[in-house]
Amino acid sequence: MGDGTCTCTPAPTCELSCETGKTCNGAPCDDLPISACDYKYGSGRLFDAAGESCALEDGRRYMLETQPDVAGAFECIANVGTYGSGDEKPMLAASEADSGAQNGPGACNEGFLRDDAILVLTFITDEEDDVGGMSDGSPGGPQQWYEAMVAAKGGDPEAVVVLGLVGDSNLPGGVCLPGVDPNMNGMGAEASPRLQAFVEMFPSGVLGSVCAADYTPFFVDAVSVIDFVCDNFEPPG
Repeated sequence: MGDGTCTCTPAPTCELSCETGKTCNGAPCDDLPISACDYKYGSGRLFDAAGESCALEDGRRYMLETQPDVAGAFECIANVGTYGSGDEKPMLAASEADSGAQNGPGACNEGFLRDDAILVLTFITDEEDDVGGMSDGSPGGPQQWYEAMVAAKGGDPEAVVVLGLVGDSNLPGGVCLPGVDPNMNGMGAEASPRLQAFVEMFPSGVLGSVCAADYTPFFVDAVSVIDFVCDNFEPPG
């Protein structure tokens, strides 16, 4: 912008359009508070879409039970904005977040995966995970994504809960209207058979419509499933 500032989302990773002596979302371009982890798929977020710090404890990229104001911190990191790549890759992000490369010593999500906890994956999207390679969509398909999640929990599918709110116009009784482009009017959702198949592979998968007027029934059901899995979970060894 002519006044020496730039505004962009997601923030604060906007140095490609940020010049020396200017600011990006209020932060000096010469000293943006970002690292290599801010550009890696699956790394936990430290900032909301406007570049505000979510103040996560201990410099981690996920919340601990000791996090002050858990609700506020969650609202902050969940505010991802609507900009960024147009390639839909939620399963790549999920697989990378739970990978050994992201959870090992010194890695971006170090300490996130724990043997004494179940893994709950939640995604809300109005578009299908694009079919294609790294430049178009998540590599592989539902079977490969399932195997990655199960491998993250030591091969135990009973230790994983997957919650998916997706487009369902392809299903009998689907809430979403068929043929409505979410990019054109913001009210529709692309049918997502690949994501649906992924959720349904899990013994504790909960599938819902992203077009539902109220998500409360979905999450009430999800909480009951999570409670059941937690009550019956036995950590390895």
